[in-house]
Amino acid sequence: HYVTNCWHSTRNGHNQYPTWTYSKADGTRAENEWLWINGAWYYFDGSIMVANGWHYAPWNGEYREYYFDVNGHCL
Repeated sequence: HYVTNCWHSTRNGHNQYPTWTYSKADGTRAENEWLWINGAWYYFDGSIMVANGWHYAPWNGEYREYYFDVNGHCL
């Protein structure tokens, strides 16, 4: 059985802050997509990590620059 609809930390001891991935309801990891999770927008890039800092991400077919806090919330 897979754990779904949950966060996974990729803390490896080398980074000050962990990076995060997310398992969706179907068991796949979020990748190259926006997800609305617990009242906030998150963008998962091609490396399946939640974005933080400034990133270009697609929205309705157009790339724009967005800022994500250290928790990955789109501000």
